[in-house]
Amino acid sequence: MKSHRDEIGHALREARQAAGLSLGDVASRIKVKPVYLQAIEAGEFDRLPALPQTLGFTRSYARLLDVDVAEPLAQLGEEVHR
Repeated sequence: MKSHRDEIGHALREARQAAGLSLGDVASRIKVKPVYLQAIEAGEFDRLPALPQTLGFTRSYARLLDVDVAEPLAQLGEEVHR
């Protein structure tokens, strides 16, 4: 079973690739470092800043690509606060 982190990362990577965008393209549009976007796509949220910034980065990324990650993000937030 995929973790919420993996689910989010996979959905965003697939949408980005389908849109023909590079990580650099996305980074310049949403003003988030490519290394952070790469970590999100890899489900490696431990490589990211504090949770509020991470959630903001992920929401911005999802909004740009019109990907609904609200449910897995909510689940991720609950996991972290347990």
